Amino acid sequence: MPIQYAIHQKYGTDEGRSTQDGGMYCGYGPEQVYELILDLTELDETEAVQNDVLIIPDNCMITRVKTVCLVAAADGTAIDVGLLHISRDTSDSEFTADPNGLLAAFTTASMDTPGQTIEFFASGTANTEESLPASVTLGGDLIGDVNVAPCVITASRTTATAFTAGKLALYIHCIPNALSS
Repeated sequence: MPIQYAIHQKYGTDEGRSTQDGGMYCGYGPEQVYELILDLTELDETEAVQNDVLIIPDNCMITRVKTVCLVAAADGTAIDVGLLHISRDTSDSEFTADPNGLLAAFTTASMDTPGQTIEFFASGTANTEESLPASVTLGGDLIGDVNVAPCVITASRTTATAFTAGKLALYIHCIPNALSS
């Protein structure tokens, strides 16, 4: 019998809006790219779902994560970006969130110049990511892994210091159905 998941329902005009803009498009070959625009001024210290309709399906291998600074970050310290099961259930290990699985303590210095681009990709060694430029080591452990359940993207700032400015484009490159034969 297939696994059934509870879906998060929102009601009303305030609850029905996603925090950030996002979408999905096809890349080259089998690759899909999930794009999310993060407004850093809207983040707080609590991991929050950034877009309720941008869902990374199960059995997707996350091959790389790319960031592009759109508006220079100011005053904040760093952000975490990760994944959470669409049911928001964290009581079972399959559903446990990885709040910094895509970006771990991604510092203001990594997003303080418009156009600044950083790319993280799997190195071939478990939980070890490579980056362009190589000096930046803030990629998360989920890069190079296959997610076992459908997930939404979460983000938070890492300290109480709020960002007064900053917008970041986040591109998550995936190969769908990586576990299918």
